[in-house]
Amino acid sequence: RQSARRLLCEGLRRRDAAMLEGGLQACLPSYSTLTLVTLGLLAVQVSSARLTGQPPSALLAAWGGLGGALFLYPYWGLLASGAPRRAYLVMLSGPVFIAWRSWLALRVRLQRAAIPWIRTAHGDRR
Repeated sequence: RQSARRLLCEGLRRRDAAMLEGGLQACLPSYSTLTLVTLGLLAVQVSSARLTGQPPSALLAAWGGLGGALFLYPYWGLLASGAPRRAYLVMLSGPVFIAWRSWLALRVRLQRAAIPWIRTAHGDRR
């Protein structure tokens, strides 16, 4: 957290948008985490409404709306970019990716050991 804070401060000082974005990404939850938390809280709301026999509340509608927006958000991006139809079908694998990425993030946080950063080899960029 402290390195993210330093990155944000340095990005502000230098007026560097890339540094600011990196600092914000380190501070804010990932899309996968946000989606899982939203769906989890929606499940809690649905379960509690059923157990208590209460009619659906505004909070339940809010969690449902947020869950729907998080589901549609990538498709809006595809639509805006003019992506081919096949890309829409590939996006249906998103829930598998979200579960996998969240599992990795949880494992890393529980591990407590230092995690080495290994630079990814890229092709020739000209």
